[in-house]
Amino acid sequence: MLDIVRQDFRYALRSLGGRRTLAAVTVLTLSVGIGVVTALFAVVDAALLRPFATDQDHLVRVWMEDAAHGMERHPIAYPEFLRWREQTRTFAALSAIDNSDVYTIALDGEGQPLVVNVAPVSASFFDTVFRGRAPLQGRWLQPEDERSSADLVVVVSARFWRRLAGSDPSLVGRRLPWGAGRTLLVIGIAPADLDLPLGTDAWAAVAPLFKALAHPVDIENDDMPQFELIGRLAPGRSREEARAELDVLHRRLIAERAKDYRPMPVEVAPLADTVLGDTRRVLLILFGAAGLVFAIGGVNVAALLLMRAESRRKELAVRVALGATRGRLARQTLTESLLLAAMGAAGGLALAEVFLRIARGLAASDVPRIAEAALDLRVLAFSVVAALAWVLAFGTAPVWSRRRMEVAGLGSSGLSSRGERGSRALRAFTIAEIAAALVVAVGAGLLVRSFARLQGIDRGFDSSPLEVVRIILPRLRYSDAASRLAFYEQLLSRVTAIPGVVSASSDHTGPDVGREGLSSGMIFEGQTDEEAKKNPWAGWEPVMPSYFQTMGIPIVRGRGVTRADSAEGAPVAVVSEAVARRYWPGQDALGKRLRLGPEFSWVTVVGVAADLRYRELTRNWLYVYFPAPQLFFFDPSFLVVRTRLAPPKLVPAIRAAIRAQDPEAAVVSVATMDAELAKTLARPRTAAAVTGLFALIAVGLAWLGVYGVISYEVLQRRRELAVRSALGATPARIFTAVVSRSLTLGLAGLAVGCVTAAALTRSLRALLFEVAPGDPLSFAAGGGALLAVVMLAALVPARRAAAADPVAALRAE
Repeated sequence: MLDIVRQDFRYALRSLGGRRTLAAVTVLTLSVGIGVVTALFAVVDAALLRPFATDQDHLVRVWMEDAAHGMERHPIAYPEFLRWREQTRTFAALSAIDNSDVYTIALDGEGQPLVVNVAPVSASFFDTVFRGRAPLQGRWLQPEDERSSADLVVVVSARFWRRLAGSDPSLVGRRLPWGAGRTLLVIGIAPADLDLPLGTDAWAAVAPLFKALAHPVDIENDDMPQFELIGRLAPGRSREEARAELDVLHRRLIAERAKDYRPMPVEVAPLADTVLGDTRRVLLILFGAAGLVFAIGGVNVAALLLMRAESRRKELAVRVALGATRGRLARQTLTESLLLAAMGAAGGLALAEVFLRIARGLAASDVPRIAEAALDLRVLAFSVVAALAWVLAFGTAPVWSRRRMEVAGLGSSGLSSRGERGSRALRAFTIAEIAAALVVAVGAGLLVRSFARLQGIDRGFDSSPLEVVRIILPRLRYSDAASRLAFYEQLLSRVTAIPGVVSASSDHTGPDVGREGLSSGMIFEGQTDEEAKKNPWAGWEPVMPSYFQTMGIPIVRGRGVTRADSAEGAPVAVVSEAVARRYWPGQDALGKRLRLGPEFSWVTVVGVAADLRYRELTRNWLYVYFPAPQLFFFDPSFLVVRTRLAPPKLVPAIRAAIRAQDPEAAVVSVATMDAELAKTLARPRTAAAVTGLFALIAVGLAWLGVYGVISYEVLQRRRELAVRSALGATPARIFTAVVSRSLTLGLAGLAVGCVTAAALTRSLRALLFEVAPGDPLSFAAGGGALLAVVMLAALVPARRAAAADPVAALRAE
């Protein structure tokens, strides 16, 4: 048996070596298909398939829904969480996590401070996520760590452990200095697979961390909603049961404390869905597109092998006549296919590494754990399975053809009749690959058009040239709004004195923070109490006098904030055009009044600013701007600087000004506003770029397939075409006949592709902005491009057929 296998293998090598061009095209096509699908699988495996918690299918995330106020995910107050945790029966464990996910602090160190992302959690967090699993080193948080009087202790991530201490176990028990005598005591190291919230360096108990941060919320007594919950369902319990139980507990609390709480429905969702968000949908769609590219490549190679089998029909018939069994011929064909698949898989792995590097560059900050995507054993196994799947699905096509072979018919006429059978199979393959290529092209067109629409949105401010500097202040020294305001007032004086700086201001949250920014349900003059309760939440911002000039936000009516709007001055506000239109339609908003809530004083509107798409690109938030000295809250995270010179030239001077103001103020990052805004488009840009690349590959493979099939058909029909030419058909008629054949294939493929694309592109609906899944332009562009490719592929074979000498062709027959 082994001798037979060796003989088949040697024969396959000789056979492929005799047709090196065909073998090279086949291996290259397979390599591209396998490389694309393998690279995408590596990303999907790292981001979606590898668990980030123990038994994560039983983990859920809990929040409130406040649809009446435009808040899809309303946070929960800590005291209510504590009550739920005590009374629940549907959860095996329940924990709280701050709804803003992480707080960034700066550890003391030589030179630039070390920035750490700390997630405030309840002590039950690790029991919820890991269900009894031990840390790599040390211990988890315990209930005694939750008291506000307790020492500030942290469990650090394995990633941070490597970065800070090179995975030295002695880090456990060390105190990390944190300014003004404060420290973080490291008590444990979390396993490497814990990355929740994404990008977390350390986890700390809520109360002591808030105390160290001088946070204004007293979580043990305050009913300020600021948390979402992570729970592990009890065995046999469902999300619906958990939701019903929490609804009951919530209503009980409202009955006892109607002033502090209001009824809102509870939402219980799978944790994986909330962690990954749209990333799961995007990656699965991209993986599906990669699968189509792989299928197109497979169909192409199957067509090439089938053409080769048809061209060798006489040779194989002779071998059958001389005693070769059909099984032996089939086995040799499969051996050739396996050999091609092995070479294609090897080339595909090399290309997959290239594609993977491109993917990391495109989506480094947008796809969870993409840095961990690698060609490991799981991915290698997938590549092998993909190659074997090709062999089973496409590599056996020549075997199907040869099963119909007959010993008789070694003449040309016999070859022609059976060649027609092979041609029908080839035409079916060609139609299938054109249809698949159209699906990829239409999907890419939809995502590209959606991305273009997103890029074309007017954000309402001038983002260039604007520099964004993220700053972390020592919290103990700047523990209240007045001290932080004094810091920024003095810092702005220093920064605006730098040559080349036009203006500077503070900014609280930076772009694209969505619901995490400052927002609340406000009361507007002229509303009844019932109307005010239905107001959607509006974003609000404490601003300095230079804010509107620095950000480039036009004041369309009235004035902006000035230095005269001091703490002692009359309380005023500037509203966005959307606020004016909604609450005072057809009226002059100037002179109207509003307030943050029932417990706040009325303020007078003195200006109307242009609408701003800063928090979210696709949502026009209602905005209210208050003078910083007149507001109870002022805690900016960013310094924004408008410059005359290229921003990079001023970065050293800006850093120096911050150090001069306070050496302990940590500069976390410096970037242009355009670069920060570009991050908000990272996901649609990645989806558009990757599907666009796949579309180009798919169209290129379709061209190759059509070219090969038409060339083969011209070769198979050389006798027919020669007879027609001898009977008076002009070269133009011959040329037209070949092109028409190609056009027929193209139109058939487009018809199948349009129906398939219309069904599949519905899955893109959630990813599209102002573009419908059935967008006619995307279908027309994709169909037109493929039709042009089909016609282009037919030109060379058609010209060759038209120029052929009929006498020579008939003599060859």
